[in-house]
Amino acid sequence: QGARTGGGAAMEMSSCCLEPADVSDTASALHCRDRWLALQRLRANAGAEAVLLVLGPDSHFDRGGEVVFNWLLNGVGGRDLLAAPLESRYEECAVCIRATGSKVFCTRKLQEEMVTKTAMWESCEVIVPTAEQEADQDEYDSFKTWAFIDMVAGLKSFGVAIRSSEGMSRDLKMVVEKWPLVQAHAFDEFGLGFLTMRTSVINLEAMLQCELYPRWDLLSMIRARSSVPKLAKAWGEAMLLRDRQPRKTGEDHLASAVAAAAPLVDFFEYGRLSLSDEDVFELRGCAVPPNVSSSLLLDPAPRVLVGPGQSPEIAIGVAFDSLGEVPGSDVDGSQALHMVWEAVEPLTGIAAARTYALGGASLLEAGGSVPAKQHQALLHAYVAAAACCRYLIAGHLASLAFLAPPQRDAQLARVAADFLTSIGGAPGRLQVSCTELDAMGLAVPTSTASRCVALLYLRVMVADVACPGLGHTLGTVAYGDTAFCVHACEEGSLGRLCSTGLTADFPAFAFWPVPSELSRSDEVRAGLDSCLGVGFDRGPSVALGHRSGIRVYLENKGPPPDPLELGISIDQEVQSAVAWDISTLIPGQEPLAGYTFGHAWVFESGKLVVSTPRTGLIVLRIRRDGAGLPSASAPNGLVWVPVEVPTAALGSTPLRAAVAVSPSTAGRLRALVAEAAPGAGSGEGGESPAQLSGLGGLGGGLG
Repeated sequence: QGARTGGGAAMEMSSCCLEPADVSDTASALHCRDRWLALQRLRANAGAEAVLLVLGPDSHFDRGGEVVFNWLLNGVGGRDLLAAPLESRYEECAVCIRATGSKVFCTRKLQEEMVTKTAMWESCEVIVPTAEQEADQDEYDSFKTWAFIDMVAGLKSFGVAIRSSEGMSRDLKMVVEKWPLVQAHAFDEFGLGFLTMRTSVINLEAMLQCELYPRWDLLSMIRARSSVPKLAKAWGEAMLLRDRQPRKTGEDHLASAVAAAAPLVDFFEYGRLSLSDEDVFELRGCAVPPNVSSSLLLDPAPRVLVGPGQSPEIAIGVAFDSLGEVPGSDVDGSQALHMVWEAVEPLTGIAAARTYALGGASLLEAGGSVPAKQHQALLHAYVAAAACCRYLIAGHLASLAFLAPPQRDAQLARVAADFLTSIGGAPGRLQVSCTELDAMGLAVPTSTASRCVALLYLRVMVADVACPGLGHTLGTVAYGDTAFCVHACEEGSLGRLCSTGLTADFPAFAFWPVPSELSRSDEVRAGLDSCLGVGFDRGPSVALGHRSGIRVYLENKGPPPDPLELGISIDQEVQSAVAWDISTLIPGQEPLAGYTFGHAWVFESGKLVVSTPRTGLIVLRIRRDGAGLPSASAPNGLVWVPVEVPTAALGSTPLRAAVAVSPSTAGRLRALVAEAAPGAGSGEGGESPAQLSGLGGLGGGLG
């Protein structure tokens, strides 16, 4: 409502002009008014004087009328609307909506509910029988008949919602005349004759299916936003499954991708079991949507694409029956360096796309190695794609959202190209796709000027990523997010963004080690065990009889070997997390980070050994390029502190990283840094607390 009557200004004032019920996911008076107004516009466009809804046995359980009632007064929407049954307590209701007023008949139990929901309908009358009339079936039937006659008195035309499977093969008037309540209109005692004898009947079903039910409104937007955590959960399950997959051979990438995609595919397929895309198109009265040749290809679609052989497929749709298929033998994933993930919420179509790296250790190597150069090229392209997508959503998507698709896409591509040039370009070919989605989660093939809300999935890709000096392409990287746009009413304004990216909190970056890197992790494990004295022979010893478990060594062989130069331990195998930010590859960009949980061993030398499913065991060091040790809040009561790889750089720009430790451990590390730099403050340094908090905030707890 705010978007329709005032655009962004109304949205900014939502805290003072909306009641708590208006921003909940249940139907309020405001929600019902919004849909009542939309139904009034449809009635006028159809040329009907009224819309008539008769429910329950009085209309032979007309399914079309039940769906309209659920949409209008129960707040049901999206795909749930077309499959949801009508609650039995509403089966005695009847509704007549005219241009000059509306009338609702209901039982006494529903009186308060109906009065509340129709409170913002102009000239609305709620008709309720008395307790005595409800107690006497004959009195009740007579009262309801008179109420119905009053509803339709003087009408020359009215609209109903009747599905083709419910009698449209026969004359529409005959179908309506067979409704028991309509038949009562012709009883001799009333002397009115057949209702449809002097009144024309218009079937509104096709218009409802094509114009109203796919329409976004305030209530459907609220419910769509509430569905994002379900998609996030499926994404998190896919990442957890990828964490737990064994890594034995280099040929496991494709099979691992299929396995990792399973939670995303299962979530999508399960959500669309009750109503398929074909069912929706059939209800709309068309086998395929107009102007769309590949109507049943899903784009976006739930999938995980690996390496140069599969990643270019992110730009094209995929058939529903092909989801989760194992790739053919002609696709080689053994040398893959990245994966493109895409997931879709099945009921609303909200989608996300991210690019993750394979071969984490090479990210930490010196920049001259071939794997490091390849990863740098891929990640540089990914940072550019993500920055471009965020830039378009933040500043330009709303102003272009309501243009015709060809014009909208051309303008987005132009703006994206200009932005990419401003940040130094990308090692590949820019591609931008923008898909508008209706409330059923289906692509909207043409622009509809009358709508005031649009849900857009924006995906920015860099294709044919080239590695300098190697002469071959590394595939395609992609970043995608979904946002709502509202049409503003101010003169000269085409639209105004009313949401940030709905999936902005999904992990923006992750990487997993490949089997060839496991030896490096084994070396760190051996060095850690040696430093901690695991397996170290301290020579002969004697036990103290009066103190159980205490032994005295007869020789002093000194401390155990410490090949990693870790020093004295502060904490051993404590809960931790490590975050990596790759946005430093293009200066001035927002953090593009992800994190993963694991365990850490902390030492007085300032070094840490971190073990996670995505990094294996790696050695890090507290970053000391400033005078102090900044910190920021991390998940699970931990504290982020900045770290670096002791002997590594990615080209000339190292990844920005942080490790989460306990507050007490952070305090001890801060004291060690202060001792190394006398007079240092605790809040200064190379990393600001705001930068550190950005590392964790983008993970959303999903990593």
